[in-house]
Amino acid sequence: MGRNARKRAEEREEHRHHGVAGEEPEEALERPSKCPRCGSTNLVVAPYMAGVTKGIEVICGHCNWQGMIQPGIW
Repeated sequence: MGRNARKRAEEREEHRHHGVAGEEPEEALERPSKCPRCGSTNLVVAPYMAGVTKGIEVICGHCNWQGMIQPGIW
């Protein structure tokens, strides 16, 4: 990277809008961040509804572990 390109990149970075992290939705607090089997963070979260059973299904993209979060009682 040349001197001028580095200078332009620094100027672009200064003018770029840096956001402030917002609050996470309440659903994200119950969701696991790592797979309990392999420790991978590659998790897929999807709603689950089969007949009477409802909840949130969690599937690991690395080891194919599957789990389910039961909905809370309101």
